[in-house]
Amino acid sequence: MSTRISPIEQRNTPPTRRSTRLNRQKCMEYCRPTNPTIHFPQRTVQSLTPATSSKTGSPIIFFGVQGGTDSKRNEFPHMVAIGFRNVGSGITSWNNCGGTLISHWYIMTAAHCTDSELGSPALVRLGALNVNRNLPGQEVEDIGVAQVIAHPEYQGTRGDLSIYHDVALLRLERRVEFREGVQPACLYDEQEVNEREVVATGWGNLGFADAPSDVLQKVQLDIIPGQQCKDLLGTDATIPRGIQSQGQVCAGVLEGGRDTCSGDSGGPLQVNNTRTFRPGYSCGMEIIGITSFGKFCAEKNSPGVYTRVANYIPWIESVVWQNGD
Repeated sequence: MSTRISPIEQRNTPPTRRSTRLNRQKCMEYCRPTNPTIHFPQRTVQSLTPATSSKTGSPIIFFGVQGGTDSKRNEFPHMVAIGFRNVGSGITSWNNCGGTLISHWYIMTAAHCTDSELGSPALVRLGALNVNRNLPGQEVEDIGVAQVIAHPEYQGTRGDLSIYHDVALLRLERRVEFREGVQPACLYDEQEVNEREVVATGWGNLGFADAPSDVLQKVQLDIIPGQQCKDLLGTDATIPRGIQSQGQVCAGVLEGGRDTCSGDSGGPLQVNNTRTFRPGYSCGMEIIGITSFGKFCAEKNSPGVYTRVANYIPWIESVVWQNGD
């Protein structure tokens, strides 16, 4: 059974030179002598009916990549499914939240995935393309969650400010041994995102009110400039402080009707890692954001909101690599 711990309250500051060095050092360590290519999907996606939550104006917590395509085996080896166990039946469900493997011991996810009606995360599943069926050649590994560590400024799903500081770390019960289908991702440490196109991944619903996908989905999105996102989403009871660009980043397709709601809650918003250079090695993906919430789903001019990873790197480093591993 996992335990929930609260780190000592601390101010969250933008990445420092010291933290950036440690993050990049670990990224370099995790590079591997392979050369996988991330295949970006075409934007020929299904048309979706715009949807909001049943409670008018409430944020929709993302549970699925909509308008995406199937991923290829080992294309996203850092992708993790988070399992929630039903106490009564003992059955573990895997299609509710995702996460990112970032070290031998830790998964990065959304804080709201650790504080919901589903209870606390019980397990993580690594190495899966099909999350509910063990395909030939697919080496799936389940590991228990030992500790749940939400960011100290996260206020919980029952608070008015629950959409802010939506990041948590899961410490595992045992060390993950990296292999072809299980590799950590790097953390994007620049506050400004220079990449225009990014990819979200997850096992959630294929469309609003549709069944979840067993096969990992990927969808290509556009980064929406901070001020434009603030203007589009505004400020109301669901976003009381508006979009906070320091800790949040927006992505979507502003034409609407397709992939605006993207990715499992807690899953990664990512780009190919072109900034870490190690000759003969592949350094995988860099994680820009953590899938957090959407005000509307598949509506025009309503991008999704992601926790901006760069803003939380000092805190992440203080937890994940405090003992050097």
